[in-house]
Amino acid sequence: MVLAWWALTVLSIVAITHTGAELLSRQRTQHAADAVALAWVSHGSDEGQFVANAYNATVIQVEDNGHRVRVWVKQGDHIASATAQYTQ
Repeated sequence: MVLAWWALTVLSIVAITHTGAELLSRQRTQHAADAVALAWVSHGSDEGQFVANAYNATVIQVEDNGHRVRVWVKQGDHIASATAQYTQ
């Protein structure tokens, strides 16, 4: 009975750790997308690419109308999008 309890405890810890790591990875990708969108809309495409490289992310798509930018970035296995708008 004690062995079964320990096995269940270990499996639970492994599952929680894996889920937590996956959540952090997704959050890092979203953070990278947010940073890239802000850099892109405020300083242009070169700065957006620079920020993407700093985050080890790849810009996979951009919609840019001059005042509003939406970017999609890939980081590892995750893809995230973010939108930023230039206002005065």
